[in-house]
Amino acid sequence: MLGILEEAFEQLHKQGGRPPKLTVLDRLIIALGYYREHRTMAHIAFDYGVLKSRISDAVKWVEDTLLQDGTFSLPGKRELANPNADMELFRQSGIHIFRFILLVGDKGYQGINELHENSLTPYKKPKGGKLTKEQKDFNRSLSRFRIFIEHINRRIKRFKMFGGRYRNKQRKHHKRISLICGIHNFELA
Repeated sequence: MLGILEEAFEQLHKQGGRPPKLTVLDRLIIALGYYREHRTMAHIAFDYGVLKSRISDAVKWVEDTLLQDGTFSLPGKRELANPNADMELFRQSGIHIFRFILLVGDKGYQGINELHENSLTPYKKPKGGKLTKEQKDFNRSLSRFRIFIEHINRRIKRFKMFGGRYRNKQRKHHKRISLICGIHNFELA
């Protein structure tokens, strides 16, 4: 991340000028700290001895620069707003998965057996009906197998910005959650 930001900063300030009060590293630390701790910008500004608007500008610049680079990007709102988004994204991705690889999904991937026969999804309770004991046992064992996905959700919620009530402007929510998930995906790679 620091390399991407430093390169963008150099491009932005090719012709020189007065050195900024906040270095590129400071800006990155401010943005990540803001996400993780969810302190107010006024509080962060006090720590750095700058105005609150400088902190806001630093966070915005880091977000825009990292998302523009594409390394930390996720699909757009329209793709994710679809109630069948998981399955649709999988279909549209065109990813070829070898037959011997086992795919394990949640209820959002109902019907994946049509695309990949070596896949498991939990049983849905039929309308007005009940699941059998075997189906319940299968769902329980599948949930135990899938638990690491829920751990990823927990890691995202470690960023206090998304662990509780989101108190910023709604239009910035998608940008910030995309960036945090992209950072997490990058760490896993």
